[in-house]
Amino acid sequence: MIPGARAASPSNDPEEQPPQTFAIARPHQTPAYDPDSAIRSWSIIIGLVVIVAMSTAAWFFSPKGENQVLWRSSLILTFVSCYLMWAITFLAQLHPLIEPRRSDLRKEFIHH
Repeated sequence: MIPGARAASPSNDPEEQPPQTFAIARPHQTPAYDPDSAIRSWSIIIGLVVIVAMSTAAWFFSPKGENQVLWRSSLILTFVSCYLMWAITFLAQLHPLIEPRRSDLRKEFIHH
């Protein structure tokens, strides 16, 4: 045989060829221990600790005077609102309520 040449198949008839198999996409299943999930779950708590520290700093370091309550309220409400918006968005992406589905699959490959 010539080096680099392919061996001829016994038959070129398409009916005798074995059928091709395709991998079916399965829903994502989290393994028993996922190191990334520990990081993601700790980020909520770490974010809360940072917001509490910033709110405490805003409480003690707000400018003294007749507007001190306004400064404190504004800063603490801003920190808490930003944290809540981030946490809700983060958790919505971490655990989505609706799982996306592919619409371009043929009916025989869809397993419900």
